[in-house]
Amino acid sequence: FTSNTQSKNPLMSNDLMTQLAPTSRNAPPPPPPTKTTTNIDSFSSSSSANRIMSLLNQADVQRQWNMLQYTELKLENSNNIRAAFNYYTSQLQFNSNAYKLEATKEDKKRLIRDEGGLPTVQAVVVSDLDLRDLYRNVFLTTLDDVIAEMEYQLKEYTKNTKQQSSS
Repeated sequence: FTSNTQSKNPLMSNDLMTQLAPTSRNAPPPPPPTKTTTNIDSFSSSSSANRIMSLLNQADVQRQWNMLQYTELKLENSNNIRAAFNYYTSQLQFNSNAYKLEATKEDKKRLIRDEGGLPTVQAVVVSDLDLRDLYRNVFLTTLDDVIAEMEYQLKEYTKNTKQQSSS
């Protein structure tokens, strides 16, 4: 899959990251966030309370990640379209060594001067995947709205038909 984004994204119109495009299918997308580990030795100068708070915070992050994965799995099982989008995203492959920046010379200069350099390949891939998730969510929300509207209109039509036939 090669993405060559020519126009600006309507969801993030001023974001240059949306203009970055991967160039080939050589490398898999970055793995999902993994369990965060703690090196207790790095807290040797910290108090015991800080160590405990850090461990509790990391345990909460892991719990939230697990809850997110569980919720996504439930949503996939109840919605084939969501499952298809997620499968498509999981099958994307990106070049881990290069990307094509489609920006004006002025934007490139601004990125190098003001932003500390061009984005890394990992940042580009994450941005691309996040953008795909945004589009997927907009599509699914719109689809849900259309289905709800159709159900409402059908219910109203049935109610009006029954009222007319009984009078």
